[in-house]
Amino acid sequence: MNIYKLDITEFIAEVGRNNTEHGFRDDPLKPTDFVALIHSEVSEMLEEFREIICQYVDVEPEEVTEDARFMEDLGFNSYDFMSLVGEVEERYDVEVEEREVVQIKTVKDAMDYIASLM
Repeated sequence: MNIYKLDITEFIAEVGRNNTEHGFRDDPLKPTDFVALIHSEVSEMLEEFREIICQYVDVEPEEVTEDARFMEDLGFNSYDFMSLVGEVEERYDVEVEEREVVQIKTVKDAMDYIASLM
């Protein structure tokens, strides 16, 4: 089966079947379980980003949303932003490409980029 040609529902069903077949789960993974898992991971990463960001700029944690822009909304300057990038690299054990950093405008952009490197 070519998983690259599956839609998301078929992909989730295939992952569930494989988990059951190989003894990782007793029951197949349902789409709602998969969505809940993804939401949990995103929420956890957002909390970690809030913690890091609040060390660099004077904002309340609830102001750090996925849509918040680093410069315009959170008040980062270029030095603070590059310092943040360095800390994120250390925390997540990734290497951020300099040419990619200029494309990151929002917290969600950063989270998506870091997740793609892990």
